[in-house]
Amino acid sequence: MKLRSFRLRLALISAASAAIGLFVFGLVASSLWRKDRVNRLDEELTRRGHVLASLGRSKEGWDKIYQSMESMVGEEKIDTRFLVVRKKNGTPFYTSNTWPESLTQTDCKASDENFDWRGSGRDFFRPPGPWRNNGERALRAQNQKEERRPSRRNPFAKRESPPTRTIKKASFYEASDGDQHWRIGVFGNSRFEVLLGASLDEMRGELRSLWLSFATASTGALTLIALGSWLLARKALTPIEALTQATKSVSAGDLSTRIDLSEADKEFHPLISVYNTTMARLERSFHQATRFSADASHELKTPVAIMKGTLERALADSHEGSREQTIYTSLLEEADHQQAILHTLLILSQADAGRLQTTTKPTSLSKLASHALDDAEMMAEEDNLKIQSTIASGLQVEGDATLLQQVLHNLITNAVKYNQPQGRLGVTLEADGNEAVLQVANSGEAIPEEAQGRLFERFYRAEAARTNREDGIGLGLSLSLELVKAHNGTLQLLRSNPEETVFELRLPLLLQPDHEAV
Repeated sequence: MKLRSFRLRLALISAASAAIGLFVFGLVASSLWRKDRVNRLDEELTRRGHVLASLGRSKEGWDKIYQSMESMVGEEKIDTRFLVVRKKNGTPFYTSNTWPESLTQTDCKASDENFDWRGSGRDFFRPPGPWRNNGERALRAQNQKEERRPSRRNPFAKRESPPTRTIKKASFYEASDGDQHWRIGVFGNSRFEVLLGASLDEMRGELRSLWLSFATASTGALTLIALGSWLLARKALTPIEALTQATKSVSAGDLSTRIDLSEADKEFHPLISVYNTTMARLERSFHQATRFSADASHELKTPVAIMKGTLERALADSHEGSREQTIYTSLLEEADHQQAILHTLLILSQADAGRLQTTTKPTSLSKLASHALDDAEMMAEEDNLKIQSTIASGLQVEGDATLLQQVLHNLITNAVKYNQPQGRLGVTLEADGNEAVLQVANSGEAIPEEAQGRLFERFYRAEAARTNREDGIGLGLSLSLELVKAHNGTLQLLRSNPEETVFELRLPLLLQPDHEAV
């Protein structure tokens, strides 16, 4: 499932990438640390094992050697070391009491390769030095230094070189007895083999502590990385948020909003430039369309008025029942129709330009609804419509009475025009909190779903309205919506089904009413 938040995705991706990087780093670092510790331990075992492989002792002698190891590693760590001496055929000759019985000596074998070792017994007691991967080479280098060191008695004489002994090269193994893990070095000569073991548990415990500390630190680091990525994404998306807010503020009355390029990052300049250019074109086109609509309505108003006056005089001079009277009457009706269209277009163009002139004052919406109902009763007589009304008294709004009367007239006229014979017309006006709610319902055919979303478009008429016997211009609802918006109200199609179609008007109230039916 894809996360819908870009900032959250960026934070999680950054944290996941850092976690993988830290985990790989931890693996590599712990591997190198363990390898270094094991090499140091091998060098210690090698240094002492080569000395022991060059000796030939009794059991008591080997026991003293093991006891001497206690003084070197400490009493608390002697249990982490063991010493085993066995003959060439594998028969144990000496076994320290710290040897794990569950380990099998036969799994650890000395190398078959010999080399000449030059050293002395003092190497057994020498503290750990700067050993590298090859402890044998380090021992030889140390012995060579001792050879070149002058004697106190004769500063010009060389010390005697330690004797050279042929011993086996060291072999190393790791084994576990269930409780402890061991690093075992096997050394030997032609007569016996020496097994020196050191516990790895201390090193493994240190490694676990390091991993725990690393995990704790990594958790904090990943939290900071995720938080930083979130904040960085938030900062990076600031121009997008500014563009979103600017887009939200766009309205038909104000297309002048632009985004300043000087404060935006250069990566967002193309996007912001496209937005600003698009808004400039829209504003220019909208102003041209608004001016055209307003100018056309204004310029045509006078010719239509002259035409109407001429037709009225011609109609008055014509003979009763003559053909001329019929023609003049039809032309006069068409002139009235065109005059209504021009008047509506003029109001809409003023609303679009934000210059709709309204004279607002406290207005009784209850009285306006009652007057509209009186007109509806006369229109409903022809189709024998049943009118049902419930109007709360005392509902007052702040508005222009003339414009609000036009809204109510449009809604009720539509309810009568698109009703069915002997149908029902319902008008309800009541208070809902701080709003006055007017609902106009009519019986008749339901408005198709595909047409419901376009009812408030200009010049749009549903197919049922086009075939209706009543004429219309498709501007009544769009004009009503603009007038309602000018009064800070809302107008919507509440529902439309085969039983009824209901439009709802909401306007802010001035006074709380006394709910009395009229």
